[in-house]
Amino acid sequence: MTPIGELCSQIVKHLTRLGLQTESNMLPGLSEKRIRELTAGLPFVLPRSVVDLYQWSEGLQPRAGIGNSFFPGYAMESLPEMLDMYRELSTAPDYPCFQSGGLQWFPIFRSSGTDFYGVCCTDTLIDDGEVVNDDNEGEHRDCVTPPEVQFVSLEAMLRTMLRCYETGVYFVDEQGRLEVGIASYFDDGPLKGCLKAVDLSGFKEVARQFNPGLRCWL
Repeated sequence: MTPIGELCSQIVKHLTRLGLQTESNMLPGLSEKRIRELTAGLPFVLPRSVVDLYQWSEGLQPRAGIGNSFFPGYAMESLPEMLDMYRELSTAPDYPCFQSGGLQWFPIFRSSGTDFYGVCCTDTLIDDGEVVNDDNEGEHRDCVTPPEVQFVSLEAMLRTMLRCYETGVYFVDEQGRLEVGIASYFDDGPLKGCLKAVDLSGFKEVARQFNPGLRCWL
C-alpha cells in the first residue's frame, strides 16, 4: 500500500485551514474492483498509486464550483468525469490528447480549462508513474514531442504539495484565491498595475527536494 491516501488527507486539512471547501466536497473513495471496472476500456493500466488515489476519494462532487482547488490552479475532478474527458479528447481529430513522444498518461488534476497534470501509464501494472504537465499550449501538441515531466512520481508530487502547504509556499491571497509565488507588477507606464512576473523560486526549491534531476526545477 502506497502513502498516497495519507498524503492527500494531510493536504486537504491544510486546504481547510486556509478556508477552502475542498475537503468537504470530496467524494468517498471507490473500491479497487470498481476502479478497475471503470477504467477497463483504457489502452493502459493505471499505476498502483493512481488506484490508491481514487480509493482515497473518487474526486470532487460534480459541479462543486469555485474554492475547491487541490493546489493552485488545479482541482481533482471525479474519476467518471476524467474518464469522459479522456475519451473525448484522446480521439479529437485535430489534436488527440494524452499521448505524445511515446508516452501516454491519464489526467488526474485539471485546470478551469483543458490544462492537466497526468500520470504516465504503461501496458502493465506499475507502482507509480512520472507526472507530466499537459499544458494546452505545450510543445507536445504536435503529438511527437514528449510533454514536460515535472514530478518523478505521483507520490513525489503530493509530497511536494504538502511541503508547500506546510511552509507557506502555497497561500491564500487577499481575494481568497489559492496562489503560489510572489507576484510583481508594473509601477508606471501603459502597463501600470499589470502583472510583470511571478517569483517561483520558493516552489522550485521544494520541488528540487522531492524531484531531483528534473531540469524544469533547476
